[in-house]
Amino acid sequence: MEIDNAASEYHNKIISEAIIEASPNGNGWRILFHKTGGDTIALTDHGGTEKLYHTLDHATDILKSAGIKTIRVEEHF
Repeated sequence: MEIDNAASEYHNKIISEAIIEASPNGNGWRILFHKTGGDTIALTDHGGTEKLYHTLDHATDILKSAGIKTIRVEEHF
């Protein structure tokens, strides 16, 4: 899901929150969206490739600039 679509779905209450977590590959942070129906979907670019961010701050800034205010950070050990 691209950021513009995610922002629209967040404002229409289809997405309840964004989740930032470390990439399973260990090369950055990824953003997931939790939908009110229970599904979780990743943030992707226009080609469908999952977006990764080098810093937690950058990932957070992307979400805030899209108007997404409910953000959870998870780090699995």
